[in-house]
Amino acid sequence: MSVLRPQTDRDKAFKQLGELAKFDSSVAIVEDETVDVCGLEASRLVGIAEDRGLRFEYLNLAYSFDGNYYPLQLRGQMAICDFPLFGVEIETMFRHLQIGP
Repeated sequence: MSVLRPQTDRDKAFKQLGELAKFDSSVAIVEDETVDVCGLEASRLVGIAEDRGLRFEYLNLAYSFDGNYYPLQLRGQMAICDFPLFGVEIETMFRHLQIGP
């Protein structure tokens, strides 16, 4: 998990996260959805780089605390062939992330 520089604006926090989650042209986006994390709107992005045999997972959200928005990113990378072995665990981590003060 990464926590980036706090921002005073939610959109700026998400822009910062978007820069961190850029894929190169060899990665095909296979999932891009809005999800709920602790009652907050978050973005979930999954990409596959078949030529490299890799799967990338990103969960981005801007956590509001004390007048600032903290850009948070949970990310994972694994071999595509390992997804059948660990996919359930990854899904659990990304779907059930909890944040507390």
